[in-house]
Amino acid sequence: MDDTAEFLRRFPPFHTATQGELEQLADMAEVVEYRSGATILDVDMRDVDSVWVVRSGRVVILHPDDATGTSVPIDTIDVGGVFGFSAMLSGASFGFVARTTEPSVVVQLPGKLMRSVFSKPAGLAFLADAVSSATARLGGPTASTRRSVVVRRSIADASTTIELADASRRIPDLVVDLFRGGNDAIAVSAILSVVVDAVVRRALELAWSSDPDVPRADIAWLSLGSVARREAMPSSDVDSALSWSDALPDPASDRTRDSVLMDMARKVHATLAECGLPADSNGAVASSPRFARSASQWRSAAEHWLDDPFGDRGPVGDSGLIMSSLLVDGRVVWGNRDLHTVPEAYRRLAEEHPDALRLQLRDAIARRARVRSLRDVLARRGRTFDLKAHAITPIVNLARWGGLSVGVASASTPARLAAASGNGILTDRDVHALTEVFELVQKLRLGHQVEQIASGARPGDVVVMADLSALERSLLSDGVREVAAVQRRVAYLAGNVGVRS
Repeated sequence: MDDTAEFLRRFPPFHTATQGELEQLADMAEVVEYRSGATILDVDMRDVDSVWVVRSGRVVILHPDDATGTSVPIDTIDVGGVFGFSAMLSGASFGFVARTTEPSVVVQLPGKLMRSVFSKPAGLAFLADAVSSATARLGGPTASTRRSVVVRRSIADASTTIELADASRRIPDLVVDLFRGGNDAIAVSAILSVVVDAVVRRALELAWSSDPDVPRADIAWLSLGSVARREAMPSSDVDSALSWSDALPDPASDRTRDSVLMDMARKVHATLAECGLPADSNGAVASSPRFARSASQWRSAAEHWLDDPFGDRGPVGDSGLIMSSLLVDGRVVWGNRDLHTVPEAYRRLAEEHPDALRLQLRDAIARRARVRSLRDVLARRGRTFDLKAHAITPIVNLARWGGLSVGVASASTPARLAAASGNGILTDRDVHALTEVFELVQKLRLGHQVEQIASGARPGDVVVMADLSALERSLLSDGVREVAAVQRRVAYLAGNVGVRS
């Protein structure tokens, strides 16, 4: 396979393309080298009929009114990242400035081929995820967006842990302002995830500066869970993992490579805790050997999970289903995306590991939306309801399985659902219902947590039903019943193809 084709195959939306499609893209591709600070696209460029993929280096997207050398980027495009597709698909001018921050190589792909790529499930999932992220960066009132930029700038400028903690104290108030300022919950959640990513990156940089043994290259820090899916809430903790190149040597001191990296992870999470971002309480953190491995070790672990979904080679024997779910959600926050090797093993699950895919579905439908518990609450036989555990998690799990069934690994919940529509089990109606309920419950969660923050309480997912309006209780009841109905129907269909719930 051509080198360019092989490169494209590693990244969405090209990861599910056939060899012939990849080779056609490679044949039509134009590979261009740019110096640092070069402008690739400008605000006035019209008739954009190409899409660009970063092959090496880095490209930032800047607002045209704020495109100086010291500006805070709207977005940063690392290796494998795609830009220019919105202008290509809409026929509008680019509207922003795309500029390199270091010597870079960019692959330019023709629009006539890319429109076909974006019309397929993986392309649609990519676009849906891009819309979610773009909403986080650009959506909502200008004042709210500007406030998020100010917070991110103060985070980037922090030179000590104390300064970073001070900057991070603005995050809860930012969330309150964004939500009360008219932004929808999905957008606020995505913005919060972007800001958390910024804190993590700065905490990493501070950890490097304090330890000369920490390598500056050939590592990748992964965000897991809701932050990775860009669905963070103020109550979210920080899940993480580390991956590194197998060629990375031990430092010159008497410390080992692995111990240096996990020590760094401990420092990072200690800093994050001071910033009000606690580590995952179940131990899904990069300072644990289970979540800190070389790229080849992660690849081997993924293959083992596929062969033995109920076991793991880790020291405590975690279920492969649990580990794979965490790592498939993973997103590289800093470092080389190629070092995140788990999703690649899961992108052809339907063709290469159908039994593992069926077990993913069984796991997804085992955690049922709690209709009866909610009914008891509404009948005053209970007082509280856990919005995350009994409403959001069942949807997230179904969406993860749905995405894997069509070759989509890491993506947001709405993007996974959109990609899975019509996969043979989930219908368009199912996807519409699940997406609608997901958005509803996320709005209830965020509204509840915003009120808790404003009153000085710790944000959480358990609501007192009496605090909800009659309309909210009715919508929540109907929504959870919709999710349960989809689960029952999916379980019935799955049973006919050999999956038992």
